[in-house]
Amino acid sequence: MILTTSVDIPFLITTLRQHLGLSNSQFAKYLGMAFQIVNIPLVKKI
Repeated sequence: MILTTSVDIPFLITTLRQHLGLSNSQFAKYLGMAFQIVNIPLVKKI
């Protein structure tokens, strides 16, 4: 694999999901939890 400066996000997400062996819905839940964890401290500061 050749790394370039441009990042193919959908390809990376698909590759990561397949590597983890998750279905689309499981991966969406996992991403949702990750985003919630990141957003909670930001919301409390406001």
